[in-house]
Amino acid sequence: MFYYLLFCLPTNFESLYYYVSALLIFGVSILKTIATQNQSSVFVRLKFVDLLVVSLLLVWFYGLVVGFYRGNNKEFVINNFAGMTMYVIYFLLIPYSKQHFKMEKMLIKAALIAAFVTVLFYVAYYIIGVDWTFVLDNPIFGNFKLTGSSTGQKRVFYAGQLVIFVLYASSLTQLIQPKIDSMSAISIVNGQTKTTNLLLLGLSVISLFFFTASKGYLLGGMFLFVFIPILLFWRGGGDSGKKSKYMSSMLLYAAIGVVTILIFILTGYGNIAEVIFDKNDVANLDRYEQLGYLLNDLKFFGNGLGAEIMNFTRSDDKPYGFELVYFNIIHKFGVFALLIIFSYFYTIYKCAKMFFNPLIDKRIAAAALGCMGYLFPSFGNPLLFSPQSVILHCVALYFIRIYEPYINLGFIKHTKATA
Repeated sequence: MFYYLLFCLPTNFESLYYYVSALLIFGVSILKTIATQNQSSVFVRLKFVDLLVVSLLLVWFYGLVVGFYRGNNKEFVINNFAGMTMYVIYFLLIPYSKQHFKMEKMLIKAALIAAFVTVLFYVAYYIIGVDWTFVLDNPIFGNFKLTGSSTGQKRVFYAGQLVIFVLYASSLTQLIQPKIDSMSAISIVNGQTKTTNLLLLGLSVISLFFFTASKGYLLGGMFLFVFIPILLFWRGGGDSGKKSKYMSSMLLYAAIGVVTILIFILTGYGNIAEVIFDKNDVANLDRYEQLGYLLNDLKFFGNGLGAEIMNFTRSDDKPYGFELVYFNIIHKFGVFALLIIFSYFYTIYKCAKMFFNPLIDKRIAAAALGCMGYLFPSFGNPLLFSPQSVILHCVALYFIRIYEPYINLGFIKHTKATA
């Protein structure tokens, strides 16, 4: 299971490969459970987060039914938001409740792979001039972009980069709270120092913000850069007397922020931040146009998956898709889209609470919060239900589940049939 996640998160293959392999793993897990189930008593124990994931799958199924009922194109109905089916991964993670440090280490490795791939492609394609046509023109590799951004910068952009937010959030957290436990699963080397954290932070910043030249990625980075120190400094590691010890780290943190801003300005990347919501930006012009059409076609119970908008299309291949994914889910699911939006707020809220619990290692809290970084580039890119995004959400919910109380629903007696 962990190797499967390590394969999925930093890569950008055609989505079908992720769906099929996930369903195969899910099916094998069920068969194994049935085959090894002896006479026993099964205690049904659920947590609220379990019900939340079930509700997400039910919302997807609702959109599927409405889409067929309204007569939407059958192929579009099946393809639209198909990534939501990847929420089954969450249920495969439940048995690994005591493997949260191993999971965190896996996330860091995946982030490093994605970061190195980003740097490799950028240097090889834009600096050395290597021809990557075989990748760009091959459907196996999905939507891998080596193009210029709307703000003029060259970019390497693919969904697998979303996991780099975990490395970014973890590096920020350890710079403020630099003491490393010898059992740290996030440590790439023993005795990880501030210098190591700075190098990892630099790698994540370069690969996640500079080389993607994405307004959404930068917005997510700005949120985490402000939010994480507020959470850590507020509690001072769970002891108000320790807050003074954070001051030197906070000064370093502030210096890093100033240097990064100066580099953005001096290298010409500052315009990315300036036009995040600018209506005159080339990319935003199309998004604001989409917004108008989506708002005019909203229905209380939704239009169903695969629904198109008359006299408007963003893509001839996927006329049901829009870059403004949050408005798109309302367009497709109607009022039930609120359950999806609630799940995101709930996840971020619980991740934030993990920073306030002195019994929870801050590395776990940082990894969980970093998993949700994908929500910000999804404001203007159709990334919300990519397999990578859904898996990251599943992992964040997995971390939350470890510390949530059970909801005891009953005691079920199961007896294996005998001849």
